[in-house]
Amino acid sequence: MHKYVLVPIIFLFLCGRGESQAEKSSIKSENKVETRILDDSAMFLTTALELAPGARSPLKHDDLDQVIVVVSGQVSIGGRQSSAPAVLSDGEVWFSKKTLDSVISNETEAVAKIVSVGIKKHWDTEVRACSEPKKCTHPIQIGGGEIGHTTLLFTSGFITAYRHDLVSGGTLSSSYFSSRGKDYLMLLPLTNVHANFDGQDEDLQIGQAYSSEAAQVEVSAAKEPARWIMLRVEAPKP
Repeated sequence: MHKYVLVPIIFLFLCGRGESQAEKSSIKSENKVETRILDDSAMFLTTALELAPGARSPLKHDDLDQVIVVVSGQVSIGGRQSSAPAVLSDGEVWFSKKTLDSVISNETEAVAKIVSVGIKKHWDTEVRACSEPKKCTHPIQIGGGEIGHTTLLFTSGFITAYRHDLVSGGTLSSSYFSSRGKDYLMLLPLTNVHANFDGQDEDLQIGQAYSSEAAQVEVSAAKEPARWIMLRVEAPKP
């Protein structure tokens, strides 16, 4: 259940957990591909990748299903022998099974930045992308006015991905609770956002992955509109 409020713009300068994680992580460069660990938590292993123009690299799964999020630029993902790879741009998301032998490449003249989220639990269920005739995008409204949108990208019943956007000054409050088991969340900002996880404030920068097991999450846009991806993993009770 979601409730939506429009709030005054507040500037908060807090030290985010994700930033400290990034500061401690190592950077590896190979074949014009730079990688950095962003998050290694109970459910997620999250890596940032920067691909220089012309860069091409195997998509390393580490025996985990992967959710690929394009933070900026454009990349192509396909099998080693594929003649028609998927082309993903800013804000687009791709689910890759751990058994796939895929290659990611940057065929453009600009640096591409992506975040790869490994899911540490595997379920043998089909991941279904949302498409017509199903209505995938729903407005976020307050007082009859529209302040943003929530778009369902895909779901397997266990792993679900949403893309959210808000106008400047807007806030989206979400309740994550499952009677079936435990929820694990991964927020991936596509712009700078302010977020609150069960009362804990975080200022998150573009591409700064943040994992949480919070039941209540509030995300706000300040001067500029905000966009982010939310991954929700619902792990059933044993």
